[in-house]
Amino acid sequence: MFSRNNKPYSFDSKPILTVVIDTEEEFDWAAPFDRDNRSVKNIGHQHLAQKIFKKYNIVPTYCIDYPVVENDAAIGILSEWADKGECIIGTHLHPWVSPPYEEEVNRFNSYAGNLSYELEKDKLATLTDFIEKRTGRRPAIFKAGRYGAGPNTARILKELGYQVDLSVVADTNFSQDGGPNFIGLPTQPYWFDVEGKRLLELPNCRGYDGLLAKWGSFLYPKLAGAEGF
Repeated sequence: MFSRNNKPYSFDSKPILTVVIDTEEEFDWAAPFDRDNRSVKNIGHQHLAQKIFKKYNIVPTYCIDYPVVENDAAIGILSEWADKGECIIGTHLHPWVSPPYEEEVNRFNSYAGNLSYELEKDKLATLTDFIEKRTGRRPAIFKAGRYGAGPNTARILKELGYQVDLSVVADTNFSQDGGPNFIGLPTQPYWFDVEGKRLLELPNCRGYDGLLAKWGSFLYPKLAGAEGF
């Protein structure tokens, strides 16, 4: 996942558009993280976007977190669409609202990759099993909440049977906030090997515009600094 020696994904056709939605509880990003923020009323309005997707034959991926899975109304809506082949359900881990609740709730621990291997795996395994129980499907697509992949994340994904990761934001550094540093990783999809298993990385789109665009990957780290965004 973090290795700079990856195998590019070969495209044999036109560019492919993927629609991925972080499907999560409602909270104020400017406020402290709180385990009690579990409202998912927003899911009741998602049909408005789903109609647009259906009109253009788009099958979105809803990466869902624990508060969504535990809510009967929310998971019912998403499961119905999945049953009809109108969406794919993946996994989105917000550690502060995902059991087991063993860590202190703070910004550093909001990046699941900063947790111990054991706790990160316990949280993701619990969420993965819960999604399978509630939807009848075991998710194969993962996106870390806050893009918070860490040194153990790829190994955990492999052990839990995941096939695709969506956590990387190419040419972006979250280390100022305690998160991962993705500087130097490809902007194009690529395969990465984890203990003999190959997983697909679909990085979040990012690019540069303007007169210096072609030098963006070179200039950005220098201008932003080692700890900058």
